[in-house]
Amino acid sequence: VGLPYCGPNVIDHFFCDSAPLLHLACADIHIIELLDFLSSLVLLISSLSLTVVSYVYVISTILKIPSGQGQRKAFATCATHFIVVSMGYGISIFVYVHLSQKSSLHLNKILFILSSVLTPLLNPFIFGLRNETMKDALKDSLAKDRNFLKGMRSK
Repeated sequence: VGLPYCGPNVIDHFFCDSAPLLHLACADIHIIELLDFLSSLVLLISSLSLTVVSYVYVISTILKIPSGQGQRKAFATCATHFIVVSMGYGISIFVYVHLSQKSSLHLNKILFILSSVLTPLLNPFIFGLRNETMKDALKDSLAKDRNFLKGMRSK
């Protein structure tokens, strides 16, 4: 479907997303926004449903592990993965699953930056915390920072 464009030809976003592109059109886009909303809802909810089903299988398998320590380690691994997946789904649902996106285009840009920059930046940190060496290094670093701040205050 071709839309008439009669204004600026610059998309106010850092990648080509449907909402900023639609809002450049000088036509009634309510039906297109509704279709965009419905397709986003179906895609995100179906994908989320498959992810939840897989987590149910994983958790049921973990609960069958006989040792408590084994269960804790498995849950720790799943918890870090769950945090990263939740961030992705949370941002996507917040951005795409609402009818009119015009009022929140600037907020969406911020959320997309968080999603595309913060999540990959946090991944090594989140998954690294499962490693005892990483935990010890983080504790040592925090202790050094605390001692440094105490030394600065006493001067």
